[in-house]
Amino acid sequence: MKPRLKFESFPQYYKYFSFLIDKEREATISNLREELKLPPKERERSGKAILDLKVDKIKKTYGMKYEVILVRDEIIKENEINIGDLVILSTDPFYDPIEGVLSFKDKKSIGIIVNEPVNFKDKLRVDLYCNETTFRRMKKALNILAFKKEIFRILSGRAQPRFKEEKITIKNSYLNEFQREVVKKTLLARDIFLIQGPPGTGKTTTIAASIYEHSKRGYRILACADSNTAVDNLIEALFRYNLKVVRIGHPGKVLPSILEHTLDFLIEKNNHFKEAKIIRDEIERIKENQKQIKTSFSKIKINKNKDFEIFFKNKKEIKRLIKLALRLERAAIKETIMGADVVCATNSGAGSEILENFNFDVVFIDEANQSTEPSCLIPIVKGKKIIMAGDHQQLPPTVVNEKISPYLSLSLFERMVKVYGKDILGFLKVQYRMNEKILNFSNYNFYQAKIISSPDAKNRLLEDIVKKPLIEKFSSQISEILNPRKPICFVDIESKEDQYPGATSIFNKTEAIVLKIIYEKLLELGLKKDEIGIISPYKDQTRLLKEIIGQDVEIKTVDGFQGREKEVIIISLVRANEDKKIGFLSERKRLNVALTRAKRKLIAIGNANTLKSSELYRRLLYYFSKNNSYIKLDVKEILDKT
Repeated sequence: MKPRLKFESFPQYYKYFSFLIDKEREATISNLREELKLPPKERERSGKAILDLKVDKIKKTYGMKYEVILVRDEIIKENEINIGDLVILSTDPFYDPIEGVLSFKDKKSIGIIVNEPVNFKDKLRVDLYCNETTFRRMKKALNILAFKKEIFRILSGRAQPRFKEEKITIKNSYLNEFQREVVKKTLLARDIFLIQGPPGTGKTTTIAASIYEHSKRGYRILACADSNTAVDNLIEALFRYNLKVVRIGHPGKVLPSILEHTLDFLIEKNNHFKEAKIIRDEIERIKENQKQIKTSFSKIKINKNKDFEIFFKNKKEIKRLIKLALRLERAAIKETIMGADVVCATNSGAGSEILENFNFDVVFIDEANQSTEPSCLIPIVKGKKIIMAGDHQQLPPTVVNEKISPYLSLSLFERMVKVYGKDILGFLKVQYRMNEKILNFSNYNFYQAKIISSPDAKNRLLEDIVKKPLIEKFSSQISEILNPRKPICFVDIESKEDQYPGATSIFNKTEAIVLKIIYEKLLELGLKKDEIGIISPYKDQTRLLKEIIGQDVEIKTVDGFQGREKEVIIISLVRANEDKKIGFLSERKRLNVALTRAKRKLIAIGNANTLKSSELYRRLLYYFSKNNSYIKLDVKEILDKT
């Protein structure tokens, strides 16, 4: 059965997505529980835990939260726990775990922001975690949608989106003509509009400009994205417009540059909140007094009845003060949010209790192709009009449950494109990222050759930023691979893929060694480590590359690199087998993302004999060959010389 594009009624829509939410929640929680049952060392090896930690210090941070600094003697190995991730701190994850958010990590220490101070003396562990909050918010949004008839009319796919007939001129020097036209259409749309931004075309710049134009006209705005990083990138794009932005979310999950725009930071300046803080301090003072009175109960005292009287009087006072503090805190939150031009949050964050009683005129969702439809519903039900930016030719949302993946991975963005087509779609045509030869394969195979390269990007080459004379010292094959006048290169090597026992991912040691050599030669040419990106579709290959190259250069899966760019990208394609199976390399959208991250030089390493079993990769190999950028590498010769 194909995924549904249109829905006859709300009950049909509700049943369809309620089922998908439940199945994804069950799979996510089940996977987590099974992973937590693994022996601690095995979980640490998989990158999902950090063991043998001890509390170094605890300090107060924004929003009446605490940062726990944890240290250990040994270096913390590369892992999948990143800043902003939800984690649990415990001696055993099944007994009294404390939820927190990772605030920083370095070689021997990490920071976790928690709601209450902790008191651990034993050795601790930190585990990557997820909870059911987002799934509950999805279900709640689905229920609210029943009362949002105008929104559902559009989401059902059975109503024609409407547009105003007005003359609007957009004067914005930050935008090109195509971006200005798209912003104009977002203003004219009454119900919904979509912005398709292929790689490097300034999608976030355009949605930020649309937010500014809507704000200028008095609209109340909620701006969201599925990930914290995408929300923060959007806020950074809004800085140039001097809008009052309030970022809803845990301070540990935001970029340092965004911190002063968080609700936790801003309410510290509010008078109501300052009053509440004084009251909270008074509550703590009374609680300390209560402890002393409790201690005195066990002693023989003449004035025991008086102590009882004070104790119960204090209890009543604490209750009264807590109510007063909560009322003042709610007033501070309301004043801060009402004073904002734009409220920003993750999709899930839009469903938090903080925003429960707030509604908006326009809801913006960036990177909408990476959000499941139920995730998008969380902010959507808080507004009247929807504007989404994304690119359905890039990676779809990640879905844990493979059985429902074909249905849940169809984003609302892509479904609306399929239902309403060009009527509600604005296409950004000018790309500013990459040399034209890096772009062209994707342009012709994914975008019907509609993308135009800006003059600055069109002829961007490695030779503009490297020490050219050094290249003559390298072997002829390495010199050809690194040729600074050629923006693309495919390196064909004889190799064999491998797999760890019990693993589902794959690695290729020969490719990793060759990649390391190429990477080191790029550094010799004068490139900085932060100008190079290394990507692979397979998690175990990225782990192997980190082990042999180190952690100073960015090494990620293709999925982890979406939205990113570097001067040079090296791709390890991994697959090399006699059966010529390429697995999920055949996914077109993943290939599109991999090929469009580089600005000046793209180097792809793979086994052509295996890859050419796919028609798409045959076209890719032909493209490299046609551009005189295909090298059959003699691995033994390279290894002998290096």
